[in-house]
Amino acid sequence: MIDSEPRLQQVLIAQDEETIITDVQVVTPAHMNGTQGWRMEALTKVTLGEDQHECVVCLLEVETGSKYHSSHQSGFSSEVLSNLRPIYNANMIRTR
Repeated sequence: MIDSEPRLQQVLIAQDEETIITDVQVVTPAHMNGTQGWRMEALTKVTLGEDQHECVVCLLEVETGSKYHSSHQSGFSSEVLSNLRPIYNANMIRTR
């Protein structure tokens, strides 16, 4: 199990002929996914960015098209993020 975005990036970089990532799932809490409980979904994209306070925010996109973020700011908008860094894109993994 991978517990952070930097660790996900490390595992993706470390792939070789014997270790290939073919699918990534994300587990999100109710406050993030807007349901009554935790949910596991196929992850399609992960991006890190910095908000106006230079705090790192993780943007997650899942197979259904839903988008989640790790910010706890009320009224947060991903459009205010700067220094965007892609960590994972399922489309790139599946074409290997």
